[in-house]
Amino acid sequence: MSFLQASKEQTLQYNADYARVFNAAVAAMQQNPGFVLMMQNPQTGVVSGETRLNMMSWGENILVRIVPMPQGGCNVTVRSQLKYGVTSWGRNDKNIQALIQAINAQLGRF
Repeated sequence: MSFLQASKEQTLQYNADYARVFNAAVAAMQQNPGFVLMMQNPQTGVVSGETRLNMMSWGENILVRIVPMPQGGCNVTVRSQLKYGVTSWGRNDKNIQALIQAINAQLGRF
């Protein structure tokens, strides 16, 4: 059951250039009040953040990895992992979906 996993990731493909997708991921992390942007590195394609302590968990670490594809576009992998504990109670799924929806909105993709 995925809602119990301590970590989860999902990969999507975007038909947009690397810089646009990277900037969308950074903006998505910054504009979502549930996430705190911790680091962004356009050279490595990594955007990382976290959620804070809440009633359901001690918080989660969020990692977005953007990889340009040779044929064009980018693969984007979003990973959510508990800071402590072994059962996410759906928090990882919720984090991933919230970030993907925010990236899609930034890119005009619904």
